[in-house]
Amino acid sequence: MTHERKNEIFKELFDSCLELQYSKAKDYASNSDALSNFKSQDAEALGLTPYQKWGVYFGKQAMSILGAIGKNPSFPSTTSEPIEERINDAIIYLVLFKCLLEDMNSTSENTDGVSIKPKTINDYKKVVIEKKDDNFILRFSEKVDKLEHTPHSYFYVFNENNPYVQYKSMPLQVVTANVYECSIFEKREWNGKNWTVEYLTEDIELKPEETWFMTI
Repeated sequence: MTHERKNEIFKELFDSCLELQYSKAKDYASNSDALSNFKSQDAEALGLTPYQKWGVYFGKQAMSILGAIGKNPSFPSTTSEPIEERINDAIIYLVLFKCLLEDMNSTSENTDGVSIKPKTINDYKKVVIEKKDDNFILRFSEKVDKLEHTPHSYFYVFNENNPYVQYKSMPLQVVTANVYECSIFEKREWNGKNWTVEYLTEDIELKPEETWFMTI
């Protein structure tokens, strides 16, 4: 194949994909969100993140292509639809993955650079919370990097059962390598699009017997 023909195929393919995604947009979009299908309630009910649901759709296309190669290594083909259409679909889903990365990242950090949309529990540090006068003692199961007492050293703690309600905290002093005394002065709740913030004017009760995590 010549370079010229290869370039022609690239152009033809991307033009075809662009036209195809316009016609199929309703399969993964709503009027207000071009990526709504990856964030649907059925995925949340199954405990799937938008990326995992994307993976289900993309995996279908990828497995079809790999299966075609496996069945006929010399002349891959698919029976349900032409393999060229599977290629187009796979390319579209890869572009949608790029869109999903940008979309999720644009809403997953606040001005402090702290993650605000829960990912998976494994992304966070487990912590035991104890009340101490007007402040709290945070005990980590392992040593953590030193948390400095500065105006920008904020982090959030949240309950395992409800990661969409988080409490903004600031370290006041280091007790040991894995124990910190902190103040908690703000509560925020994720409503699906953004955070609603409530400044705490009274003492709050965080049940120490429950499982808590910290966003570091």
